[in-house]
Amino acid sequence: MFSPSRLPLLLESVPPKAAKGKACELKIDYGFVQKPLGRCLIGEVGASICYLAFAPTGSDSKMLADLAARWPGASLNHDPHRADKTSTVVFDQRGSADTGIKLLVRGTCFQVEVWRALLGIPPGNVCTYAEVARRVGRPKATRAVGSAIGANPIAWLIPCHRVIRSDGQLGGYRWGVAMKKACLGFEKQSMRPGE
Repeated sequence: MFSPSRLPLLLESVPPKAAKGKACELKIDYGFVQKPLGRCLIGEVGASICYLAFAPTGSDSKMLADLAARWPGASLNHDPHRADKTSTVVFDQRGSADTGIKLLVRGTCFQVEVWRALLGIPPGNVCTYAEVARRVGRPKATRAVGSAIGANPIAWLIPCHRVIRSDGQLGGYRWGVAMKKACLGFEKQSMRPGE
């Protein structure tokens, strides 16, 4: 087991308008996998992960529709073997220094800025929505930050589970508060002594 920030993450972004003309050229390989935190849907473009979402049993069509909506016009190719191999790197390995994961996201400049800020939250730690707003230079944009966090297309690796309310409560989470709590617990359990 590992914590996401043990792996070097390279985040690339595609602005929504720029992606429209090129979207039909994209092929997204996807698959559902069962991992320690539950069932997930992983989507990949080339060597980059473009989607990772928790996908409870019975939600397949809803999750595939969400993936397709995030990358309009892209062709979806079912490749469960590739998804399983990728999930091993994401969830099961300790994350050696030479293991890099590339992420490809499509969002507004503000969303991407927020997602990059989330990558700076150390594993086993949490910060508030207000702190993230300050990190992106928009201290009064707490609600906008919350919306950007809620639109995160790559769960676990872009660690939106590390953001809590100012009163110390977990707050919302796209996949429910129980899953957010499970992510934080799994992350702490996975940390090596002294980290």
